[in-house]
Amino acid sequence: MCYAYCTGHVANVHVQPGAANLRTRYGQTLKGLQYRYQQEAGGRFLGGIVMNDAILRRNAVAMFR
Repeated sequence: MCYAYCTGHVANVHVQPGAANLRTRYGQTLKGLQYRYQQEAGGRFLGGIVMNDAILRRNAVAMFR
């Protein structure tokens, strides 16, 4: 998922334009496979895939588009 977070910031072998096709093709499926749960009494959702984007501070949602 380097493509989703590093394009425009990093230029190396890990940032491949072809990865956009994988993201489009499998992103929603991957999102649906996460185990997410909600805190008590309608609190926020926890669990699932976690991302630490040190550049733009985005969460894992950018991976699933």
